[in-house]
Amino acid sequence: MRRSAPVWMLTLTLSVTMGRAQEPDQGEMLYENHCTECHESIVHVREQPTVKTFAELEAAVRRWSDYKQLAWADAERNAVRDYLNQSFYGFFDAFPPPPPAPEGVTKQGRMDG
Repeated sequence: MRRSAPVWMLTLTLSVTMGRAQEPDQGEMLYENHCTECHESIVHVREQPTVKTFAELEAAVRRWSDYKQLAWADAERNAVRDYLNQSFYGFFDAFPPPPPAPEGVTKQGRMDG
């Protein structure tokens, strides 16, 4: 029995997407390879956290990568920062809200009046 093209394409798309979701991202791999030498991830869920904002998290990743002389590019630091934020911190200011609409424009993008 032959499958129709849309069903076959959907099956292939889902399997590729699901396969990617299971692979560790760059930030996780960098963190696991370089940061867990000195500490375990438990430090990110302390009762008295030392990192309290997204900016402090970004500064901590930069400080420790410089201290360990890792020579990471900004993209690598950002990947580790984002991994830590998504996995442990959940700072909302990492994703600022969109700017307000100009006066006279509704949320749906239509002009009032």
